[in-house]
Amino acid sequence: MRHLRKGFDIGLPMIGVMIILGAVLFLSEIRIQIAVVMVGIVLIEAGVWKIAHQLLPNDRRYHALRYEIDAFISLSRDLNEAALAAKAEDTPEKRRAFDEIRESMHRTVEQISDVAGMAAEELPPNPARSSLLISTGWR
Repeated sequence: MRHLRKGFDIGLPMIGVMIILGAVLFLSEIRIQIAVVMVGIVLIEAGVWKIAHQLLPNDRRYHALRYEIDAFISLSRDLNEAALAAKAEDTPEKRRAFDEIRESMHRTVEQISDVAGMAAEELPPNPARSSLLISTGWR
């Protein structure tokens, strides 16, 4: 399924460009030309915005792990911002913010190890995680 999605991501814009070029080069009626160009633009946009991902089924099984990894990446960005802020002006508040983010990263690593290798149906019930996964579309 992943290869099919990638094929759509690459193929739709290419087909759109070929349709637009074909309309401009080979059609003489301006109204038909505009309509065909619009179809080509829609295909390009469908590829750019990855519309196929919403239409094709998702074959991921480890949604909780994906969510925790995404949270870790977000915390990494926050940690970098906190480090830059502390580097610019070293104050106890900024060092404390840096340390809090680092501790959050440690907790996230623990969560990652807890959910690694577990499909959504294997996860123990955790109301906080379930509502979070559902609200973010991961379950």
